[in-house]
Amino acid sequence: MGTVGVLLALPHNQVSDLEGLMQAITETAARLGFFWIIPLAAALIAISNLGAAGAYLAAVARLPFVAGIDRFLPPVFGKLHSRWRTPYFALLVQAGCGVLFVFLGQAGTSVKGAYDVLVSLGIITYFIPYLFLFAAMFRLQREQASPDVIRVPGGKPTALFLSCVGFTTALLTIVLSFVPSPEERNPGLAVLKIVGGTGVLLAIGSLLYWTGKRRFQKTAAHL
Repeated sequence: MGTVGVLLALPHNQVSDLEGLMQAITETAARLGFFWIIPLAAALIAISNLGAAGAYLAAVARLPFVAGIDRFLPPVFGKLHSRWRTPYFALLVQAGCGVLFVFLGQAGTSVKGAYDVLVSLGIITYFIPYLFLFAAMFRLQREQASPDVIRVPGGKPTALFLSCVGFTTALLTIVLSFVPSPEERNPGLAVLKIVGGTGVLLAIGSLLYWTGKRRFQKTAAHL
């Protein structure tokens, strides 16, 4: 509904990735003469984004925290602050990585270009697990389900169709995320950042997983 509202207020070629919502509110308020609503809407959007960012960062920091407990990361990641009971080390490392990616993203481009690169990196790394999810759904249709398993309504044909649609959609989303914005001044550099950043993130994740797995196996063998 929000997307439809923005497109009704503005032509699609005038909508900005960074401030499209405020553009639509400003344009609509100007048409109706409700200028007083513009700063109110801006304040509410700012508060909403601050709350969303805080919740997102706090939730994501729990991932390295749990990895620290399970020894896939150094144990210091699994420590809680003595007073606030928050995974402070995981939060600090996450903040440092965020600042690093922001500066690298802005190298050789504008703020909007950096935003587009970071969004593409986030989408690609977020959707890769969905490829495994839908591929697993497809593969599991070969196996006999136990009586307590709830099958997809419609049986195997529906499950195969849904898994193919999901896998294709996720794969298409990843592929399109490598395409730079038409407004990008240096599209080659943008693609290089996206490809390189994705490769670095996958390499770091794989390295942490395999080293943590080997460490866990050695610990289990000694026990």
